[in-house]
Amino acid sequence: FDGDPASNTLSWRWVAGLQTQGKHYLARPDNIAKFTQRRFDPNGLNVTATHLSGPEHPARQTLPPAEVTAGLGNYAMLLHDDDLDPGDILEAAGTPQSWAICPTQKNRSPLEVSANLNAFVNGLAKDTSERFEARLNPAQMVNLDTVTDWVRDQRCSTIITPYAPVGPTAKMIRHLRRTLPDIHIVQHRRTYDSQCWPYATHGFFKFKKAIPDLIDDLGV
Repeated sequence: FDGDPASNTLSWRWVAGLQTQGKHYLARPDNIAKFTQRRFDPNGLNVTATHLSGPEHPARQTLPPAEVTAGLGNYAMLLHDDDLDPGDILEAAGTPQSWAICPTQKNRSPLEVSANLNAFVNGLAKDTSERFEARLNPAQMVNLDTVTDWVRDQRCSTIITPYAPVGPTAKMIRHLRRTLPDIHIVQHRRTYDSQCWPYATHGFFKFKKAIPDLIDDLGV
């Protein structure tokens, strides 16, 4: 409903005792009553449920090397709702011959995503196009059904798109690479993502300890 697949998936796994295996979190009637100022005071909640069991977590993988986006010559830029700021790509690769925005929110759920989510993502895409009109031509708006045709129609050998590690956008990029093997599709990863992600292995508090050093390294 709120369109956040990472938060939704991991939150439910955490509550059920799958993410932190064997440690689950039950909804307690007294907590709900307290923190809603007794607007909600439920009866009949299962306060003795045991945690769920599942397979072991997959082995942690190292972050793959960042792809080179500088010096690639004439290219088209494809933004998506994982990253709608083209500034980093423009700084690295220069001005594209054309650009498009492809929202992928419809694949965030096997059900229909909410109207609020569609309005939010489409509003972000429109805002991005308007903010960069002075530097670029207006962005073409494409969707998951038309993005392959747009890439093919650009008649250039390189497409640069922001890095998307998992989820519906990453799936879309994999599909483009399979469908259009003659076009070089490059994922641009920001420097701060490359430096920060190796520390994001055990939740926020361990990551928090690395923030001062990361700020110094990034010159923020």
